[in-house]
Amino acid sequence: MKNLDSHHVSLIKTLDIEPNIPLWKRAPTKDMDGNNVVDFMMLIPKLNKNGKQHIKNTINKLSLVLEHHSEHIVFADLNMKINVLWISIKPIKGVCIEIPADIRRAVPEAVLISEQYE
Repeated sequence: MKNLDSHHVSLIKTLDIEPNIPLWKRAPTKDMDGNNVVDFMMLIPKLNKNGKQHIKNTINKLSLVLEHHSEHIVFADLNMKINVLWISIKPIKGVCIEIPADIRRAVPEAVLISEQYE
């Protein structure tokens, strides 16, 4: 895991990447089998404004959830600058609901970012 002072904290080991490369260039669009992935974002309000111990505890809680679902997760990135957790997963029924729900249980302030349809 990178230094907490950096803007991005990788929660799951992905490819070796240079810092500050835009997420759209780093996040995969397909899994290892060539299937499209599904992405979602969660906002963790004011995470970067909290003390280092709170940040470390939050990252540990997130890591436990992501490790529990590691067989479905293709990529995860925590952007500390904007307090956003990005997750790319295999398109398996129910997983896109289960993982955010587990994150909310572990980190209650985390909010799923979604588009509202009329």
